[in-house]
Amino acid sequence: MKLTPYFAGSIGFYLLLMAIFGSDPKPPSPTVTTTRSAVVTVALDPVQEAQQVAELLATTTTSSSTTTAVPVPIVYPDTPCQEWADEAIEGGWPADRDLLDRLLRIVWKESRCLNVSPLNPDPEIAEHFNGHDHGLVQANEIHTAWVEAMFGEPFEVAMADPVKAFRFAWLLYSGREAEGKCGWQPWSVPCS
Repeated sequence: MKLTPYFAGSIGFYLLLMAIFGSDPKPPSPTVTTTRSAVVTVALDPVQEAQQVAELLATTTTSSSTTTAVPVPIVYPDTPCQEWADEAIEGGWPADRDLLDRLLRIVWKESRCLNVSPLNPDPEIAEHFNGHDHGLVQANEIHTAWVEAMFGEPFEVAMADPVKAFRFAWLLYSGREAEGKCGWQPWSVPCS
């Protein structure tokens, strides 16, 4: 007698139930005609996991052609300060081209893409420090207490770190937007 895969699987499931419960489980009612498939999960040891991953990779990869995905640029080709896009995203800004374009244009307007800080080791950049605005986003000292509470370090140190400066800028922008205010206003940029 040849067993169909469904019937063979049902027998296996029946035997599994017998092994678990130690008695003969009640057979299904003859009026039930629903077909179901059972999913059985088994814990694999590390060697078995590696073998399964290798098998899946081998069966899902084709050797006939290779397609290399070309990443979509995070910002527009003419966006200034593009070199800081990754730090902005790491600081919490969404990977939204229009939002990042506007942010990086503000960075250009405020700091000419320079991490302006009295703590910057490059004296040519440190000399651009105006005495009260810090970092790429030129965070004003009126935010000193907030920044120090947020990062647990002096304002000058936190704003000299590009990721923290972008984090501060994101929280300032998004907080104002959540209140129905213009998020760009702290940088004297209109929202329209």
